[in-house]
Amino acid sequence: MALLLDDPPVQGTPPSRARWRRPAAWLPVLLPALLAAARTADLPVKGLMAVPPLGVDAAPYFALLAKLARDHGLAGLSMGMSDDLETAVMLGATHVRVGTALFGARA
Repeated sequence: MALLLDDPPVQGTPPSRARWRRPAAWLPVLLPALLAAARTADLPVKGLMAVPPLGVDAAPYFALLAKLARDHGLAGLSMGMSDDLETAVMLGATHVRVGTALFGARA
């Protein structure tokens, strides 16, 4: 399940996607319920993933995700892309996405 976190929420988000967009501050409240639902369904959760909104400092998002992963005993942290991978690694990323660094910008 993907939950899009916007601070502030993106204006003009189509209604079909808006229902899943929530401020990042909601994550500490939602995560325990999501993990409980996953356990009930016997779905193992190995970690968390974050892609911060474009054009903002990624560090607060990565720090929040790392804290939540620690608090809930989750080892995997997929956060950071080519432009912010140093920050992600510094804050505990176990996985980063570096397609642009390897292959260049999309055409």
